[in-house]
Amino acid sequence: MCKKGIVASMVMVGVVFCWVGSTLAAEDTKELLKQAKICKKWYPERAEAIYKKIIADKPSSDDELEAQRNLAHIYIFDKKEAEVQGIINRLNTEFAKNPNQPAALYNIAETYEEYERLYGKGESYESAKGVYQKITGGPYADKAKVGFARVGVAAFIKAGKDGDAQAAFDKLNTDFAGNSALPRMLYDIAVEYEAAKRYEKAEGIYKNIIAKYPDSGDNHCALGSQKHLVLVYSATGKNNEAKAALEKLIKDNAGRQELVVALYDIALEHEGAGRHQDAAAVYQKILPLDQKSMRGLKAPIDIPKCQILGYIDAGDDGKVMPAVEKLIADFPGHPYMPAAVSRIAEQYQKRGAKLEADGRIGQAKDYTKNAAAIYEIVVMRLPDSTAYTKTSGIMKEFETATPKACSAAGDCYRKLDAYEKSNQCYQKLVDVYPKFISAGSTLYMMGQNYQQMGKSGLISKSEADAKAKTVYEQLLAKYPDCKAAVAAQSWLALKGGSK
Repeated sequence: MCKKGIVASMVMVGVVFCWVGSTLAAEDTKELLKQAKICKKWYPERAEAIYKKIIADKPSSDDELEAQRNLAHIYIFDKKEAEVQGIINRLNTEFAKNPNQPAALYNIAETYEEYERLYGKGESYESAKGVYQKITGGPYADKAKVGFARVGVAAFIKAGKDGDAQAAFDKLNTDFAGNSALPRMLYDIAVEYEAAKRYEKAEGIYKNIIAKYPDSGDNHCALGSQKHLVLVYSATGKNNEAKAALEKLIKDNAGRQELVVALYDIALEHEGAGRHQDAAAVYQKILPLDQKSMRGLKAPIDIPKCQILGYIDAGDDGKVMPAVEKLIADFPGHPYMPAAVSRIAEQYQKRGAKLEADGRIGQAKDYTKNAAAIYEIVVMRLPDSTAYTKTSGIMKEFETATPKACSAAGDCYRKLDAYEKSNQCYQKLVDVYPKFISAGSTLYMMGQNYQQMGKSGLISKSEADAKAKTVYEQLLAKYPDCKAAVAAQSWLALKGGSK
């Protein structure tokens, strides 16, 4: 997939190099599966083609089973339910006696749950229940019973059926009393209640877990419940209780590596909810605990970053740019800086979009201008984020900060009708990061900009067409699998310039 929108909505990750070209002709199935795994998240169409080839070339084998399982994941997120059911039926017939079949079905059920938590309205929980019911043998049978019971409660919660949810919850507690899986089941249900803003229910379950099920081994449900109690109290305005719960979390889990992760999660939740002062306070608590991990290295920058986000939300724009400059000066060469400054620009961009949706066009443009200016700092002044990971692998998560900023700056300038400046930012992405996820669609946006420049009289229509033709042909030559290539091909055909 080659869409710009994907990049904007995802956490920054490493640049993906998955041009498989001749990969489909390779004889090594393991290598094919490896390539498909790389592509699955970013280029699902390419991964789908690889999985289909494996299925065709290796029928009834363990390789087909693995390919079918991964293909189901793609289809669930593409909402192709008929195709998913076809895969499930094949697993239940052709692979009924395969010892790996229950694990594959279990993974498909978990994928339905994952989709439901992210995007669903309850229907995917029902699909998950159906798959769990098909797992009847082997060690996964017990896990499937747990999944079926848990999802049953979650489905009622999401549907707002309080009485049914409580009855199913009570039955779950009875049926799984003494089962080692019970704490995690309770924890997942509490999270579901919290997501549904049923905070009182969530609070009660979290407290029960903390009291009855102390952490041991891989079970971190008590710590997780303490973390979520802080968030529940914060969401309901119980600030004193939130502060006390935070201090207890730190005291009870002193010395545990998981504590820093929990604290950082809390800070991120505060930040996402616009509680920037609370977020900064939690980031501050990380400093004496960890200065070596990714979170420990980020926290010193996140503190002033949150202060700047607070300025933006308060409309105190005069303080923003001086604070950004101070942030950069205070942490020269820090590998997290491009991502942190981009986060500040993103705040302006999001608020501008909201103002535009509310019909406040003038203010929206001001916020978009500010976003563009800050993104441009990342693009033009800060060191390249992709170079940081060569010396600081721990920051690989933020490798795409600079190319993403190129894309976002171009988008902002395009929204402001500053097409030439937009294309300057887009051009840097295409020239410097040709294998970045949005490189292909960026070429298409450049062509669109040239066409707009022609329509608005900034350049002649003939010059606009010539420049658009150049970038569209470049798109077709370099990124033929990009979805934007179809539109580029149509335009070229219309103009008589297709190859």
